[in-house]
Amino acid sequence: MGLARILRCQPYARGGVDPVPDHFSLKRNDQEVSPKERQALARLSKK
Repeated sequence: MGLARILRCQPYARGGVDPVPDHFSLKRNDQEVSPKERQALARLSKK
């Protein structure tokens, strides 16, 4: 569970409170990635 949380961590995260979930899931939070965030992540993956 800790590894999944670390993998979801990135510099463009919305931040805020990140409570420990009651149940483990590899799925990301229900929040969608905005087009702006997607572009930033694409630039990072090209490096």
